[in-house]
Amino acid sequence: MKTNLSINYAPAYRNREAIKAMSWQHAEALADLNQVVRLRPDDAPAYADRAEAKVILNRIDEAKSPLQTALELAAQRGTLISKC
Repeated sequence: MKTNLSINYAPAYRNREAIKAMSWQHAEALADLNQVVRLRPDDAPAYADRAEAKVILNRIDEAKSPLQTALELAAQRGTLISKC
């Protein structure tokens, strides 16, 4: 079932993305991550998750840019990106 969120609330997209990723629906999860970064362009973990989804989808070359952005944002904040 396809559900479109008509809201501009990043946590809703983030939650739905997590469910899709756990269900191996990575293309759909990536679409939600795109919305997260549109709404929160400083969300380093969302960029890192975009890179991960692209790797899983075998879109390796496309994963480089969001991963670089995630690293730059994390360095600006002096934080680490953790996948626990």
